[in-house]
Amino acid sequence: MGGLREVDPQLQLFARLAIHSAAQQRRQLAVTRSRSRRDIAVAIGQVGNQLALALWRADELASAVRSTRLCPACSTALQPALERFDEFPGGRHPPPLRYLPVIGTAG
Repeated sequence: MGGLREVDPQLQLFARLAIHSAAQQRRQLAVTRSRSRRDIAVAIGQVGNQLALALWRADELASAVRSTRLCPACSTALQPALERFDEFPGGRHPPPLRYLPVIGTAG
């Protein structure tokens, strides 16, 4: 009775199945995390695209307002908004420098 016992084949099979199952779950978790990170990156890129588009539209609107002949009352009403837009921290750069690095980042 002091000798080594022979290992039960069913127990060995169960242990291998448990190890395989744990490894498969780890791989699946890694795939899910990777997919989630990619989805988040795409969403952030889409938000960036929308922000860039909004800034571009704001530039176009400001340019259209500046080039249009307005009555004195309208000019007086719109002047503070145009000045705030010009002083925006993003600066007033030409569109390629300001927007193109953001546009197209979403896959």
